[in-house]
Amino acid sequence: MKHSKHLFRRLVFFAALLLVLVSATACGKKDKLKKRPETFQDYNNSNMTLGVAEGYIFDSSVHKILPEVKVMTYRSRDDLFRALANGEIDGVADDEPIIRAIMRSVDTVEIMDGYLEPADYGFIFPKDAAGEKLSKEFNEYLKTLKESGELAKLDDKWFGKETFNKKSSDMDELSGEKGTLKFVFEENNIPFAYMSAGKPVGYEIDILIGFCREMGYRPEPHIRTFGEMLDSVAAGEYDIGCGAVTITEERGEKLRFSEPDYSGGISICRLTETEDTDQGGLIDSFTRSFKNAFIEENRYQLFLKGIGITLLITVLAALIGTQLGLVLYCFSRKGWLIVRGLIRLQIGILYRIPVIMIIMICYYLYYMDLAIGGIVAAVIGFVLVFSTAVYRLLERHVRKVGDGALEDDYRLEAVDTVEMLKILFGERGIDIKEDFKELLIMLIKATTVAGYVAVQDMTRTFETIRKDSLEIMLPLAATTAVYFILISIVSCLFRQRKGNED
Repeated sequence: MKHSKHLFRRLVFFAALLLVLVSATACGKKDKLKKRPETFQDYNNSNMTLGVAEGYIFDSSVHKILPEVKVMTYRSRDDLFRALANGEIDGVADDEPIIRAIMRSVDTVEIMDGYLEPADYGFIFPKDAAGEKLSKEFNEYLKTLKESGELAKLDDKWFGKETFNKKSSDMDELSGEKGTLKFVFEENNIPFAYMSAGKPVGYEIDILIGFCREMGYRPEPHIRTFGEMLDSVAAGEYDIGCGAVTITEERGEKLRFSEPDYSGGISICRLTETEDTDQGGLIDSFTRSFKNAFIEENRYQLFLKGIGITLLITVLAALIGTQLGLVLYCFSRKGWLIVRGLIRLQIGILYRIPVIMIIMICYYLYYMDLAIGGIVAAVIGFVLVFSTAVYRLLERHVRKVGDGALEDDYRLEAVDTVEMLKILFGERGIDIKEDFKELLIMLIKATTVAGYVAVQDMTRTFETIRKDSLEIMLPLAATTAVYFILISIVSCLFRQRKGNED
């Protein structure tokens, strides 16, 4: 009962701390009252600043139509929209469908009516014989999509307001009897082509998957920056590229374009005008951010899946690592000299290598091609690290029994393994239990990092705006809560009770 009350007090303290952090983050955002232009031409003066992303044609369009405005170029859309959220620029010039995709997730951005410049978007191919043949096949498929109305359905799916249906088919299921089709895209072009839950999704991804299924190709995805994508396709490194590529004459000199799959244009977005008041700010901000972080696109499923996978890794690492550590210790003290030497060398190496390096080595050398390769690599990495910790724990405590006499007796086979363990836990049981508890807590803390990565929706686009609305903090806080509770449970399980020293 006493220990349950202690755990309850810990949980209450953590909940209070979490509430303070969330409140501070939500209230820390200062709404700015600022007069904004009502038309595109209102931006056309030297006191206004528009931001554009590097590698696109937006800067040239802005300079052509609004020659007086100051244009600032940012390395990525994340940097660009961070600047907008911080008030460093007065607006952002970008593709209209990209802006509308942002507006589905946050209500701090609004788009101005009309287009700064109309534009058509299409897929890109190398300007060689293979590219010409593939583009003709693709244009025929695109024509059938338009005539059958399937393209209009995809338009409604990806550019509509509904969020539950923003998923693409699994391209790994395609047979590929006609070979592999290497395609490249930039991961931040929502809703055309982006990464979600570790897989390519989007309007143009759906079109590409349908084309590959129809023609018998197996798509092989590659991610590059927008500029790198254009250059690499032009150089023939990839068969096809996609992701809101505006069709222009200049680009057409180096690239072959498909027929347009979407017609839109370049527009300008700005921050919404907000009143300088905190009334209802915390509740509204928390509710909106909770919905975007967990409910939209069924992201709670990603959270549950991520937590489940990480707990699985933790449990397997603890169970297998404990037994492996014990086996390694026993074999390092008995048996052939070369075996003892190899085990001690292995322990020495593993002790000095960060766990993330072990996981990466396992993944890229052995398990990258497996569907669950990342999970297998993580389990192996944490098993090896935890077994090393258990080995060193046993080594340290065995040496303390009789000033090393037990270790000598075991090595000289004066006692067998079972007898050695009985003596060890009889003499050092309480200390071993306390040290083992600390090892478990360290393991849980280590896998928490992997847990947060697994929990996060892999759509990283515009995370700087989501951060402003707590969408980054909420998964982090939820993950922290799960592991806080888990560590508290472990601590209670290993707490020494009066009258019980077994």
